[in-house]
Amino acid sequence: MVDISIIIPTLETDPTFGWEQQLEAAAVEGEVVLRDDPTASAARNAGIREASADKLVFLDDDSDPQEGYFERVSALLDDHPAVTGRIVDTGARITRGLSNQYDQGDEAHVTETVVGCNMAIRRSVLEDVGGFDERLP
Repeated sequence: MVDISIIIPTLETDPTFGWEQQLEAAAVEGEVVLRDDPTASAARNAGIREASADKLVFLDDDSDPQEGYFERVSALLDDHPAVTGRIVDTGARITRGLSNQYDQGDEAHVTETVVGCNMAIRRSVLEDVGGFDERLP
């Protein structure tokens, strides 16, 4: 069984991310689950059903995880039911201006804001809450 399943909603037919080698070199074994369902929530729920791991990592197709991300998120999920990470504005049209809304700083802390493009959740938590609300666009 893999350590982490990385679930990515995308409409790209053959996406490459730029971090594949980082995942291959990671000290944790991971699988990438790509979904092209009509909404991000539907894609995440379908990805959960398809995923092998109990530790579920949710990234967007334009996410750029930093070095050591996959090991760090796996270790955090050993101690926490859900975690989210820093979001930095890439300057892309769709994300421009969002980093101020999502940036929670460098220090670890409890938060009520979980951002879909950089979050990780234990499968049991999602089973308890019934997954993502597919009524969301």
